[in-house]
Amino acid sequence: MPVAAPIAVMDDILLPRFLQKGGAAGALLRAMDWTRHPLGPPETWPVILQTTVGIVLGARQPMFVAWGQDYLTIYNDGFAQICPDRHPASLGGKLEDMWYDIWDKVGPMCESVFAGESIHLDDFQVLLHRNCRLEEAHFSFSYTPLQNERAEVLGLFCACAETTEQVFLRRELDHERARLAQIFEHSRSFIAKTSGPDHVFELVNPAYMQLIGHRDIIGKSVCDALPEVASQGYIALRNEIFATGESKRIDGLKVALRRVPGSAAEDRYLDFVYQPVLNSADAVTGIFVEGVDVTDRTEALAAL
Repeated sequence: MPVAAPIAVMDDILLPRFLQKGGAAGALLRAMDWTRHPLGPPETWPVILQTTVGIVLGARQPMFVAWGQDYLTIYNDGFAQICPDRHPASLGGKLEDMWYDIWDKVGPMCESVFAGESIHLDDFQVLLHRNCRLEEAHFSFSYTPLQNERAEVLGLFCACAETTEQVFLRRELDHERARLAQIFEHSRSFIAKTSGPDHVFELVNPAYMQLIGHRDIIGKSVCDALPEVASQGYIALRNEIFATGESKRIDGLKVALRRVPGSAAEDRYLDFVYQPVLNSADAVTGIFVEGVDVTDRTEALAAL
């Protein structure tokens, strides 16, 4: 790991204006003895370096500039939070020393930038030694060449954001969706969701399909998909729930369903719950139904 340059307290008034800000990182830079640093005194730096360092120190977004073939690195407080175990030792040091554990990935990108190529990645996944352990980390960043008036690349500018927390959250949500999808597909209860005041089927599970005879219903209204139920009060019941936003539970309700194409409707007895689906404004946008076919139980009790 790099060792911080020796410190010599300097009067801020004597320093260039671009070093007069930057929070804690700026204070460390102002305190460095630049006469003993490879970059030399800040007032002698090329204008493009001075300008870029000023941008870096004035920004809240994590940023850094890497200068020269040794990629001497100056970063801001936002970037210091990304690599707390490497700060402040890495400030003014070589980028390779700071990213020693991922240089096999970062190094080739730096070479491409110094060849004049800009790089942008939305999800850069690495394993970092951080917080005294090896951590999976994700970043979104861009590397931009810094060129002089002769179009020679003298350094690179990086603006980045750590996205580890968001990636982990998306991963957790994807896992939860997969788990719920598995429950949905294998549930013994029949489940369906309709949308809009016409009650258009959006999704149904296998148990619901078995109940209605495996008809093609997705994208169709309840009236069109299950015409036999229209005269049995189910559309009126759905309209009521859509209008009031109140859920309703019904046990042992009799319904005549055509479970085989072309055949007569047969009586089934159902326990089910209608639950309104609300949007962010608490307006009803659809209806969720879940229930069980209790025909066998109902007929057995009736036969006693």
